[in-house]
Amino acid sequence: MSHRISELDRRLLSRRRFLRAAAAALPVTAAAGSSLSLLACGDARGGGVAPQPVAGDRWPDSLTDAGHAENDLLLEVLAGRLPNDLQGHSFVVCSVPYPEDISSPFNGLGMLYRFDLDPAGVAAKNRILRTDDYYVDEAAVGTPYEFDNAGIARFGGFGVRNFVNTALLPMEERLLATFDAGRPHLVDPVSLEIVTPIGFNRDWPIGLDIFGDAPLFPGHFTSAHPQFDPHERRFYGVAYGGTAFGGRPFASIMTWENDGAVVANPVVLSDGSPLAIRQSMHQMAITREHVVLSDSSFVNSLDPHSPGRARSDVDYYLVPKSEIGRAGGARAVHVVIPREAAHFQVDYDDAGGRIVLHAAHSCGGASSGWMTNADTVYRTQQRIDPRDAQKVLSATDVGRMGRYEIDATSGAVRDAVAIADEAYTFGPALYSTTTGEFTRERHESLYWTTSGFSPANLISRLVNAFVDYPYRTVEIADLPQDVVPGAVLRFDADRGAIADAYSFPTGYFGLSPQFAPARGRSGPREGYVITPVVSDQADGRSSGDEVWIFDGRDLGRGPLCRLGHPSLNLPFTLHAAWMPSLVAVDPDRYFIEPRDDYGAAIAALPPEIRPIAERAYARSRR
Repeated sequence: MSHRISELDRRLLSRRRFLRAAAAALPVTAAAGSSLSLLACGDARGGGVAPQPVAGDRWPDSLTDAGHAENDLLLEVLAGRLPNDLQGHSFVVCSVPYPEDISSPFNGLGMLYRFDLDPAGVAAKNRILRTDDYYVDEAAVGTPYEFDNAGIARFGGFGVRNFVNTALLPMEERLLATFDAGRPHLVDPVSLEIVTPIGFNRDWPIGLDIFGDAPLFPGHFTSAHPQFDPHERRFYGVAYGGTAFGGRPFASIMTWENDGAVVANPVVLSDGSPLAIRQSMHQMAITREHVVLSDSSFVNSLDPHSPGRARSDVDYYLVPKSEIGRAGGARAVHVVIPREAAHFQVDYDDAGGRIVLHAAHSCGGASSGWMTNADTVYRTQQRIDPRDAQKVLSATDVGRMGRYEIDATSGAVRDAVAIADEAYTFGPALYSTTTGEFTRERHESLYWTTSGFSPANLISRLVNAFVDYPYRTVEIADLPQDVVPGAVLRFDADRGAIADAYSFPTGYFGLSPQFAPARGRSGPREGYVITPVVSDQADGRSSGDEVWIFDGRDLGRGPLCRLGHPSLNLPFTLHAAWMPSLVAVDPDRYFIEPRDDYGAAIAALPPEIRPIAERAYARSRR
């Protein structure tokens, strides 16, 4: 069953229209102030803690600069002060990109950072995430089997790398690191070292079948955002095929509970035909009764010079949990929502068969695209500055924040709001809930960071791909002439409005917001938003890459505190997580023994190359 939102059913708001409607409902004196005061955003000046803006039209070079150094640091308070009820541990993961511009900035070694939050001081620790293929990649250098980069992937004679560099999933006291093309891995939150993959290779269906019968590291297409249901104490993931890389179309919901076997549960459309994913299943979500899958606008591509255009609509698939394990496959209800979206959340409460979905629309953009030295800046038609290679792209339109109510049985969209704000919603990217928990009965609001807009990052290749974009809000000729800085914002789902926001000073790029609940307080927004901020403004106390702490109740006030260290080196960080305490992993509780996982594949290799492959046994316990 499929349902598309009609133009008549859609209720869309722009910032200008919202302000006019809000002003009409308020007394004249209340409506006469700035838009920030009208939106209850508070003092946007940052209270003297934020640094001064930096002149220029380029995003920081530090976005693509990340060394391999593993550090244990005590961060210095650069400005402001630490809140006295700070607590817990904030994690963020990122890619350490390879230097060549034909390789995506998201194609690189996983690096995991942990920030220990305490009123007395914040410690930072970072470690490389060394999966089994890390050791084989290292050993294969200089041989015919060595790995090489191709766009957003790295593969070689032994299969595909799994960098687990994209997102994090807390499961009670345990922490998983995840990737779009590989099994999730259990990480020790104390040491930040890889403990074990989840499931054997044989448990995960192969989505990229180009490496023969039994590759050492198969091509598993998965979701970077698997989910954990704390009420069921069950893990939900996905494996699929039929992408642009070819292969047979299929999709399976992967379940794991009680530290038992990982189980593949096929999913089909309502007519029994295979579910074919054209782009990626980067994001998925769960409600009490459903698993929500998406064919997201994050495009897996091996070609660095592709136009980078995603489909302008997103396919969502609603799968009743009661259908999982059904003979012939779980039947999915198909819904199409206009405008690109790589990330979304849903309310866990789906009482009455009503699913509420919250999406960030990266309109007219390429969430998985990047700049290469072959690209030209759209407005000048000149080659890009070489320093901008591997940086992310400016979108060709302003983004929108959306909320959708869906009938889970019919797939009909009963209500839709998608608002644009030219000050805050260019390039919506990364999110956090307002409590730090991934599964919420109802998301009354969500925190997001946005990339903003840079004319230097608006490239001809992307503009040409979106000249006929059907949902355009801002004409290409009317796109900003100057930098629009990124922002951290709170989208109020009940009001359908940006209720609180802060624009970063130009020259500073905010990323990966993570809500950390305050000690002794509870409820949405009762805590702090921990945000990595990247810049090129190094001095004797700071590398230019910093950690900013915002009041979850008043982002518009600006940062309460800025933290830094000369050795803190943050690139474009990705997704984050928060844990109240740290518990070391007991490997006796769950462990995939490498010799059992890879033994048959290694035995089938020619004898002369087995020693390279046997490096996959590096973490073996026997």
